[in-house]
Parts: sequence; C-alpha cells; structure tokens
Amino acid sequence: MGEYITSIMKTTEYCNLDCDYCYVRESKEKVMDMDSVERLLDLYSESDVEKSKFIWHGGEPLLADIDFFQEVVDLQEDYEVECKNGVQTNGVLLDEEFARFFKDEGFSVSVCLNGPKEIHNSHRTYPDGSGSFEETVEAIELLREDDMKYGIIGVLSEESIGKEREIYETVKEYSDGSARLNPMHPINEERDGKDVGLSSEEFASVMKNLYDEWVSDDERFKLTSLERYISGLTEGFSIGCGSSGRCLSPRYISMDTEGNLYPCARVLDIEEVEIGNVKDFDSMEPIFNTLDGFSKKKAEKIEEECGDEDCYDSCHGGCSMNAYYSNGTVFSKTSFCEGVKELLEYIEEDIENKLDL
Repeated sequence: MGEYITSIMKTTEYCNLDCDYCYVRESKEKVMDMDSVERLLDLYSESDVEKSKFIWHGGEPLLADIDFFQEVVDLQEDYEVECKNGVQTNGVLLDEEFARFFKDEGFSVSVCLNGPKEIHNSHRTYPDGSGSFEETVEAIELLREDDMKYGIIGVLSEESIGKEREIYETVKEYSDGSARLNPMHPINEERDGKDVGLSSEEFASVMKNLYDEWVSDDERFKLTSLERYISGLTEGFSIGCGSSGRCLSPRYISMDTEGNLYPCARVLDIEEVEIGNVKDFDSMEPIFNTLDGFSKKKAEKIEEECGDEDCYDSCHGGCSMNAYYSNGTVFSKTSFCEGVKELLEYIEEDIENKLDL
C-alpha cells in the first residue's frame, strides 16, 4: 500500500481574495512549517512510498513567496522519494519570477477561472468587493508566453445557470486543453445575504447544458467534470477522487500549516477524519491504517445507501465535503445524488442515440 500518494499541502491559511464560497472558515496569516514538510518526507522515505505528487494549495499558496518553494525543492532533493509538484492558485500574484521558477522546477500550475468576467467576478473578489478577472487572465497569458502547461479549475454557481455556453467558450479560450468545473457545494449557511451552493436540480441543469456544449464541439477540450461520469458509464469505473470510490483512501493525504493530517484538503478541521500530527508518528503504517479505515467506512455506507443504484459505478457517493456540509458527516452520499442520476441518464440516452445512428 502507498507506493504512490498524492500529498495536498495547505501552504497558507490566508488569501488575498475573499471568495464568498470558500470553505476556509477562518483566515490566519500562517505559512506551512517546513519542519512538518521534512517530517512527512522522512515518513515517506522510511515506508514504501516511492512517488508523490505534492499539490501546494491554500489559502493562496503564492503568499508563501518563492523562497518557500525553493526550500521545498531543495528539501525534496535530499530524499529518494520521487517528488513532483503542482500549485493551485488564483493567479493574482503570479508574475514573471514565479512563472520562471515554476517552469524551471517542473511545477504544474492550475489557475482558478469561473468563466466570463461577470460570472467570475460575482464570487471571486478582493476584500473590497472588486473582481479579480483581469488579473487572473493576465496570469494565464503569462503562462502561455512562457510556454508552460497549465490547467484551469472553475466553480459553477447559481450565476452559471443559463450561461453555460459563455462559460464553456471562455474556459475553452483560456485553457491549455484541459479544465475542471466543480459545482458549488451547499454549505448550510448564508454569506452576504446569499445562499451559497447549487441545489441538486440546478446541478443537473448546469451539467446537462455543459455536456451539450462540450459534446457538440468538434474541437472539444478535456473537461474532467464530465469525463468522470462518462468513464463510469462506458468503462465501469470513474476518474476523479470523489466519484472513483477512492475518496478518503490511502492514495491521498493532506497536511495543514501546523502539520495536522487529514484525508483531503477539503475536510481539514473536521474532527471525524482527523488523523493526527505528522510529528507524532514514527511510521506511515498507522496513517495508512487510519486512511484505510476511513475509506472502508465510507464505502460501506455508500454501498448501503446506493449500492443497488445504476449510477453507483459513476458516482460512488460523490465528494465527502459535499456530504459533510449537507448531512453533517463525511460518511454519507452527496446532496447532488438526484442530480447526478438525472445527468447520467441524460448522457447515457445521448450515447445510445448516437450509437443507433
């Protein structure tokens, strides 16, 4: 177990934006403790972990500055574990120096873009309420000028409804051939007087319209948000962490700025999936055992709730964070359940019609 593991690192606990759908509850000006990074690498090297992709997440990771990432790279070179790095950023702080560093050191970069300006700026704002679209696009153009591979991650919100074509075209325009558009999860609270999150019905509507745009495009790009479901229908297994049956599994581990370990960056600070602090472990075995226990508990619960459903192989209960904010526990199915069923039926019918032509 654990020859390859994805390490999702909460580089910082603060951000230069104030997105109203962010799941980070409290912002603290704290950067990850490098001693914790070193201890995690110690544990990997002393176990059977041979490779790891480190995803530097936030908050906003670029607030940690280049010196932090240079120290990370230098530290990783001291270990036999094969390390690759990626950073997920809002792009606002991405300048030529950062871009050159990431290119030279082989980092992959993912930039957050929600679609055209009015949709992006409806949620991705600075603390003063102004939008971040222009700076985000400038960051993408900079990556293009440096001939860097990058990805786009966006969020689908209530503003997306009825504007799926504009979103698709904008993301395609700025993408490097791949993108992921995640539905905004309901989080059982209001922010700025607005309900945050799509309903299951809204999820189905937005995703079906996106599918229509994508499938009718002869020059379509890789849209993993849809391909995960298509893979489940056509191949019998789904790609993506939440829908693949690997949610909360030993394939993923996340660490916060203080070295506390969790199965995913989205479930940080949720007590029922706390693993412990990286500095308190002498080996990876108890960490893997805990993760394996989480995974089995989740799988058993999902099997109990929807194992007989036709959509099981394409969904596996969905994202655990969505389940937590909807049901108060990660060990339950997504609130998008009925919407996922509707989407899958829609895609399956379309595939069957095309095969009959």
